[in-house]
Amino acid sequence: MAEMRPMRDYLPLVMPHVPGCPEIMAERAVRSAIIEFCERTRCWRYIWDVEMTHNGRAVLPFPFATVHEFETASWGDREAPLTPTQFSDIDPTLRAMTPASGGVPVYITQVEDNTVAVYPPADGTLHVTMFLKPMPDQMFVAHQFAIADYFDQAPGFIFRQNAECIAHGAIARLMLTPKQEFTDLKLGEYHAGKFEAGITDKFSHNMTGQQRAPRRTRFSDF
Repeated sequence: MAEMRPMRDYLPLVMPHVPGCPEIMAERAVRSAIIEFCERTRCWRYIWDVEMTHNGRAVLPFPFATVHEFETASWGDREAPLTPTQFSDIDPTLRAMTPASGGVPVYITQVEDNTVAVYPPADGTLHVTMFLKPMPDQMFVAHQFAIADYFDQAPGFIFRQNAECIAHGAIARLMLTPKQEFTDLKLGEYHAGKFEAGITDKFSHNMTGQQRAPRRTRFSDF
């Protein structure tokens, strides 16, 4: 698992621009910016080999993230390609099957957040590469004598490589919030433009680095 950093690590880059903003609101804006950044740049890739033994489903090893897209997915020793699809598009007869039915998986999907599933269900090894993003939900827990949102965390490499860009995205969201003492539509649009430029630069860099990589399955949004 990647090293994780809390959203509060971004606050020194955000708070000076939005005086009077509650920190919990700023942290939420940071997470929203990171979610958009991950969706649009596909920067958070995770490679996972997992044994599927319970109704063809497996729980992701980090409950604070969810799948944005499957990049590649294959099944078993021969690594037969699986097709990413929406759960609602799977034939009900396949959804009703169990591993005891003896079927060979042809689809990969998400039934709910933090899980992946194959259909028909089977016991065996799933090989998958996917792009992740932080969860948008809230779950408050005790942390160092304070209450913190457990979902307020993201990979450390995003902070090290893109903290300034993420800060621009968070500042833009806060300044464009109506009727706040830190609302500033003109400056908000400026920071939104800087955030957009950072995303464009990161996406272009990713495509340059990946252009020679073969794709075994097409992207599928979740």
